[in-house]
Amino acid sequence: MKNRPLKNSKKILFIHHGSIPGGSPTSLANTIIGLQRFSDFEIKILCCHDSMKAFFKEKTGLDPGDIYSPFLILGRVMIGCASIFNLKTLYLLVREIVSLPISFYRQALTLRSESPAIVHLNSSILLITAICVKLLRLPLVWHVREVIVGGKFNVRKRLTGWIIRTLADRVITISPVEAASLGKDRKGNVQVVYNFIDFGHFDPALINLSETKKKFGVDQDDHVVLSLGGASFRKGAYQILCASKEINRKCKILLAGPPLKRKDRNKGTRLLIRLFLKIEQFLCTSRLKSYYSWFYEDRLQNEIKSISDDRIRFIGQIDDVVPLIAISDILVFAGTTPHFPRPVYEAWAMKKPVVIFDVEGVSPNISEGYDGVIVRNHTGTALAQKLNEILGNKSLLQQFGENGYRKAKDRFDIDKNIFEIITTYQKILDQIC
Repeated sequence: MKNRPLKNSKKILFIHHGSIPGGSPTSLANTIIGLQRFSDFEIKILCCHDSMKAFFKEKTGLDPGDIYSPFLILGRVMIGCASIFNLKTLYLLVREIVSLPISFYRQALTLRSESPAIVHLNSSILLITAICVKLLRLPLVWHVREVIVGGKFNVRKRLTGWIIRTLADRVITISPVEAASLGKDRKGNVQVVYNFIDFGHFDPALINLSETKKKFGVDQDDHVVLSLGGASFRKGAYQILCASKEINRKCKILLAGPPLKRKDRNKGTRLLIRLFLKIEQFLCTSRLKSYYSWFYEDRLQNEIKSISDDRIRFIGQIDDVVPLIAISDILVFAGTTPHFPRPVYEAWAMKKPVVIFDVEGVSPNISEGYDGVIVRNHTGTALAQKLNEILGNKSLLQQFGENGYRKAKDRFDIDKNIFEIITTYQKILDQIC
């Protein structure tokens, strides 16, 4: 099926899937800013959730529109970040499949009315939208920001990679790890383009360190450990809380990102949840389960009660992470599920060292002992041990930060990477004109 010719059209239509600010929308906003600076393409953003419109308007100056995409569960299941063995996921998946006709119809109306030269999807989970785009014979650039989870012979993983490579005119991945998870690229249709960072913005010289520490309740002599994953199970919040009790230096641990949602439970519910938490604890310590996720907010609340001092600070969602990185000694990325570690590169942009868990999609970015530390065992005790080893070694931390800065500068340079995307667009447009 050939692409529909679009005479004189230079409109790039971006579609974003998420509902909260984070690495993916930040990367998209930076891409759009780069396109605005270096090209004459007309840019439009459509959001699946209203909550992201203000974010993109503030970052890019554009007025985002809407696109109907109610659940986005099928895409999450296909890439392996959601399991059909979860009853809630299974229920939502059935709802999504039942609603496919109306979903296709409403998305098709929107896409037709926009008349884009190219549709650029900002996540691999936008599977239904991708099918709709191709049924309309519109050129498709598919930005894959997630690792497709599964082993070498996993049928779901192989099928998902084949679908993405087949539907897209061009696949852009944010590192070689995501590219490899899509399977063998026999047609040369997959390219790696790292994300972008505005190094002028990530400048510690712009931050008043003393005032910023005071704002976030940090003493001048505190060691500061930062996580930008908030209370998310995917970012290892529980392990960070456990580690805080075993760090033997005066410190503050700042957790910025999705806040902890405190839940009031009646006595019977608390007892039942406690049982489930013990079962999950056994499964995880026995390595029968990869990470903690059941009743996660309850697990975090229970752990906080066992921490005697005030070294934990839940910052909540924050628009600008630069002040937090500036006052930190180390950034911890305790990711428990495969995904790209944008906060690692943001820390490196400010010459800060990083400590990470050994996770697919994360570890290949780190040169251990050169620009950071990799924790092999995903426990609070193992994390605390590594932090205790390096927190007081200022020269080592400075060396890690300097080496990380050079890597970030090489991979996240906006001029080089935005040129690759512009060239990709132009090649597609040249083929259909």
